[in-house]
Amino acid sequence: MLRLVTILLPLALCACTSTNRPVPVALRGAAAPSPVAVQSDTAAPPTASPEGDPAAETDAPPPPGTPSDRSLFLTVGPGAAPQFEGASSYQLIPFTVVRFRDGGFAFESEGLEGRFDLVPPSWNTGWGFGPSFAFRLPRRDTGDATIDALDSVGTAFEVGGFARYIAKPGWLGQDSWETRMTVTGDTTGAHNGVVAQLDSDYAWFPKRNIRLSFGLRASWAANQFMNTYFQVTPEGAARSGLAPYDPEPGLRNVGAQASILFLFNPNHGVFALVRYDQLVDEVANSPIVRDVGSAEQWLVGAGYSYRF
Repeated sequence: MLRLVTILLPLALCACTSTNRPVPVALRGAAAPSPVAVQSDTAAPPTASPEGDPAAETDAPPPPGTPSDRSLFLTVGPGAAPQFEGASSYQLIPFTVVRFRDGGFAFESEGLEGRFDLVPPSWNTGWGFGPSFAFRLPRRDTGDATIDALDSVGTAFEVGGFARYIAKPGWLGQDSWETRMTVTGDTTGAHNGVVAQLDSDYAWFPKRNIRLSFGLRASWAANQFMNTYFQVTPEGAARSGLAPYDPEPGLRNVGAQASILFLFNPNHGVFALVRYDQLVDEVANSPIVRDVGSAEQWLVGAGYSYRF
């Protein structure tokens, strides 16, 4: 019996000692899958962020010159705008939205307004500035005998500049807040005046394929602009029957706008915009607005969107 114990005891001690030894590398690799392999199997595949607007781009820019550093967003469709400044009647217009970006240059247009951002904010955060332009519809052959008795006004093409600041507050996830000041002056002799406009817009993505935007706006107009569109001279009063009126320069309108972009996929979607402006003060008191037209001015547009 003692002899059996002396034989079994060393064997038991050897077995216990072997359980505390480290597992050979080859056996470890066979016993458990590599952590890298597990991670690659369970990680979610990357998805493209819906773009087409500066607010939609991600915070991490690609290296300059890469294909993703160049983009074009285009919307084309019908729109409606007042027939002239202060009109109560509306006319169909082509409605377009263009946003083009190529490295350190950006171009944006929406409806009858546009701008070239020569120093765009660093990946859409920070300051930007550059030249801007705007078209203003003519006032002639309106079909209203009272308005047509006044002096006609041609199409105005205004040129100027803008400065803006874009922030990403993160209030609702992927969002942006842009404040922009624009000053333009007529170059065609239609009104020979100056208009200053302040816009502030907040945009966010409630879903990856839906972008919502809401903004406030106001504009100020110089004397020449006011006289061209809202003055009633004694001669014009005699022809039209409206009371003579001589407006002063000042606040022209306050308003708001909202838009929605719905993407079917990263390249195709639909875009719609509604803008409301309330003419105020000297403008709203003009007989052209008060007696014939309307102080409530709407612009609407919708179209098919494509992102290149």
